[in-house]
Amino acid sequence: MTPEEVLEFKKQVGRTDAHTEQECANYLIKDPSVLLSTKYGIITYLNCEQICSAGRLDIIVIAEMLEVGGNTRKCAFVWELKAPQLHLFQLETNNQACPSSELFMAENQLLHYHDAIANDGHFRNRWGIVSSDDVKFGGIIIGRDDAIVKCKEKEITLGRQLAIQALRIRESIFYKANVIRVLTWDGVIKFLESSTVSHQKYTGNPDTTINVRGSLETTLPALVVSISGEA
Repeated sequence: MTPEEVLEFKKQVGRTDAHTEQECANYLIKDPSVLLSTKYGIITYLNCEQICSAGRLDIIVIAEMLEVGGNTRKCAFVWELKAPQLHLFQLETNNQACPSSELFMAENQLLHYHDAIANDGHFRNRWGIVSSDDVKFGGIIIGRDDAIVKCKEKEITLGRQLAIQALRIRESIFYKANVIRVLTWDGVIKFLESSTVSHQKYTGNPDTTINVRGSLETTLPALVVSISGEA
């Protein structure tokens, strides 16, 4: 991604007049290195709005993961995107912040999409993914660092502290155990500005060229906030 594109990306993240999830997604797919949490992998394919039995998931990443001994295995990573203009948490009481309805929705969608893809033998066979265990959680991208909590202006200091505490609790009990990453869109931009992507390549659809915008029909039988782990 060029410096000019990063600047435009920042403008879309910072907008307050509209929800810009789609605009930000369009920039993200130009340099999706942040979507692979480990250096021991190579992104070979990325698809937006993948159709599955649970609905239409935002992004799925296919990657070749390096194993001990020099072998590789194919894995899929499922991601859910929400607009930068949404909050991650809201102030519940003077002692607690709770996830926003949008974060709850993102978590629920991520769980359902992951389950649908992991249990789709047709999809796994198409990409050479041997086991359902090789379909993994990518994570959620939502909100901005300066607006992680919804609360009154006079409560912003307390609200941020309680939101960070609530996030750490969810990390220790839920996210970390399932290797789920939660990032703000500011975090994505900071990653892109500081990282190198020389280890990544795009080889595209088997026997075709890469398609980062199309949808693949599957036939199923019936505040940087970065919570990460290596696949």
